[in-house]
Amino acid sequence: MDLRDALDRRLRHDILEELRYEYDNLGQLELMIDTLPMPELASIMDRQRESTEIQEHRCCARVWDNKRGTRCSLPKSKHLKDSEYCKKHQEQMMKGVLRLGRHDEPKPTLNEKGERIDWDEGFAHLETVFQYQQVLLHRLIVSHH
Repeated sequence: MDLRDALDRRLRHDILEELRYEYDNLGQLELMIDTLPMPELASIMDRQRESTEIQEHRCCARVWDNKRGTRCSLPKSKHLKDSEYCKKHQEQMMKGVLRLGRHDEPKPTLNEKGERIDWDEGFAHLETVFQYQQVLLHRLIVSHH
């Protein structure tokens, strides 16, 4: 079972638990849930997959990317032989500090000023997605009921 299947099962379970006391026909409710598209969840999963792809031509530095800390999207510099970084991040390396580290290393917990970095680990948004999907499903069911 992949992550998307697990999340779909969790969402289905949560929706059924939330709505089971409001509807007499659980079989019909289950059928309606099974036929609903879940584009928001798919979008988040696709973005997560995109951010973790290994692409050899890309810079190896981590960028902020709205607190997600993803891999830099720029190509590696062609001006320096065997460089693993784009021009901007290569300049940081020449100064001795790669501000957010490499994408393939643990995320730093403190910035260069010693302040805590509040990374968004992605899965924190899933609870919001589940709640949003429950509201949408409830509206859909109420409109067809």
